[in-house]
Amino acid sequence: MDYMAILGSYLALILALLLILLLNSYYIKFIYVYLKKKKTFKKATNLYKYIVLIPARNESKVIRGILSSLKNQTYDSSKFDVYVITESEDDPTNKIALSYGYKYFVRTNLENRRRKGYAIQEAYEYLKENNIEYDSLVIFDADNILSENYLELLNDVRDEGYEIGVGLRESTNSNTNFISASASLLFTFQSTFVNKGRSILFDKVMISGTGYFINKKIIEDAGGWIWVGLTEDVDLTRYSYIHGIKMGYNQEAIYYDEQPVDLKTLHKQHVRWVWGFMNRSYFDLALNTKPLYRKTNKLGRWEFFFSINLFQFSELIEVAHIVTLLGFIIHLAVTQNFIYIPIYFGFIILDILLMLLICDIANFIELIISGSHFKVNKKLKFLSVLLGFVFWTDWLLAWIDGFLHPKKRKVWATIEHQGKKQKTNK
Repeated sequence: MDYMAILGSYLALILALLLILLLNSYYIKFIYVYLKKKKTFKKATNLYKYIVLIPARNESKVIRGILSSLKNQTYDSSKFDVYVITESEDDPTNKIALSYGYKYFVRTNLENRRRKGYAIQEAYEYLKENNIEYDSLVIFDADNILSENYLELLNDVRDEGYEIGVGLRESTNSNTNFISASASLLFTFQSTFVNKGRSILFDKVMISGTGYFINKKIIEDAGGWIWVGLTEDVDLTRYSYIHGIKMGYNQEAIYYDEQPVDLKTLHKQHVRWVWGFMNRSYFDLALNTKPLYRKTNKLGRWEFFFSINLFQFSELIEVAHIVTLLGFIIHLAVTQNFIYIPIYFGFIILDILLMLLICDIANFIELIISGSHFKVNKKLKFLSVLLGFVFWTDWLLAWIDGFLHPKKRKVWATIEHQGKKQKTNK
């Protein structure tokens, strides 16, 4: 048995994981911000005009929730209009929008463009062509629910000069099972820890899904709504980092969305997100791309790059090490040195257990930091940590799935929302 070879492989693995920890060490500063600082916004003196866009193809099951919560907003109703975006005049979602006194917009340019980004792009062009006046767009999904003061609190962010702003993301169905709980835990952590840290340290946030406003001038400067990839939210975040766009996070503004409750749906999401993240080079963002018209925070750009990629890198490194051990086993089999093969299989099991342990530790840390914002029962809190490896391992499986099936990298897989809501706190 070649002890030096196996020792060398583990030293390489340990050094790679230590490097990842070193590159993530800036989170020490985030912890300080999380514990010691809070960003507050003054009551706005200006009431800006908003257009709320809701891509809602075949979403009649859930659309009433977001429309009801928009009706109940404390913000002046004359200062925002709502457009539900569909793909057919026959979609019952249209009539529901009208019943609430809101408008609908039916898309016509659909070939190879069935994505949220394209829906927003087409609606934006409609607003432009019809000279409809507004200051900012607000983007929601059909399954979102808003706190009653959500638009009012976003307007406070806008009035302090922020060009993009978002609130705290929670979930409507996190209490369903460990899958919805694990997904909810990730997004709650992202809001309460990552977005809080980024907004205070860099004037940046991670746009995740919806729930945000964007100043119309940003879109005009970009030459229109150009963020149309599989992950248009990440595309917009990337663009904002490159161009030094001031982004704000208001933790008092809370919006809710629905999480997957089965592994099949979760996997669909992960394939889209993983390959959407990789659609353009983050090395270009972190290293090569120069801002076109504004000063940017270089540390913030590096943090954005590493935060998205490093966890995936750690999983890939672990997989590479497992493949290396399998190579040793094949070598032993070829040389008919069978006595040591069970030992190498033992090392592979050790690697897998280590990878699963890292996943569970990640969820435990997220659980502690998310605190009271993670609204699930004790049983699901326990399961979201114990079975955290299922949630995180699927990110790796999604990468492999997309690699083996290139068509999945380009298709926006439809995910049906159920509209089953748990009680939310306003």
